Amino acid sequence: MATDALIINEINSFYGDSHVLHNVSLTLKEGELLALLGRNGAGKSTTLGTIMGWLKPRGGQISVFGEQIGGLAPELIVEKGVALVPQGRRVFPSLSVRENLMVAQIKRTKADKWNMERVFDTFPRLRERRAQAAASLSGGEQQMLAIGRALMSNPRVLLMDEPSEGLAPQIVAEVGRIIAGLRKEGLSIVLVEQNLDLALSLADHVTILNTGRVAATGTASAIADDHETLDRHLGVF
Repeated sequence: MATDALIINEINSFYGDSHVLHNVSLTLKEGELLALLGRNGAGKSTTLGTIMGWLKPRGGQISVFGEQIGGLAPELIVEKGVALVPQGRRVFPSLSVRENLMVAQIKRTKADKWNMERVFDTFPRLRERRAQAAASLSGGEQQMLAIGRALMSNPRVLLMDEPSEGLAPQIVAEVGRIIAGLRKEGLSIVLVEQNLDLALSLADHVTILNTGRVAATGTASAIADDHETLDRHLGVF
């Protein structure tokens, strides 16, 4: 039986007095990819932000490989093995590609898979542009840098927030191949993605949010065949 990499159990999150996540629960198995879907404003990014500690949950539990992380400071959550590829890339524009990677590096054990050389092997264009300021990169190159930066912390759980947003179709396909490769290597991934075809092609399981609540959950194949649920909560049919 697969180990639980990430468990969220009935978390509630607020922005001030506004209740935005209502008893949200989900489970990510080790080595699998969970697609977190929903319309704009459904609570997807808020869920990732709560996992990362940017938003403190009021009630509920969050655990990574059995260790409670709910309520910890973001830097401690990163140390526990969680990394985020944020929406909009958010690279440091004035720093070089190499510097962007260096600031995120965390060495855990001698068996760590990810270092700068490995990132450059995975993203050859970043090697070519390693001395350039991140602001000078194309959108696709910045997305690769954002992914590489997250991997430099050698995470056990990788959260990805809209990695295909604003990218040309051929770059979206390349990002999809990269994500598929990371999953094949055994990395546990939560993917927030508006590109439904991309998300369903990569995912093992799917959780759909609607107005801050879990509206549906199931295997990717079952959700893909459930046109009524997709139409009701995503409006895609």
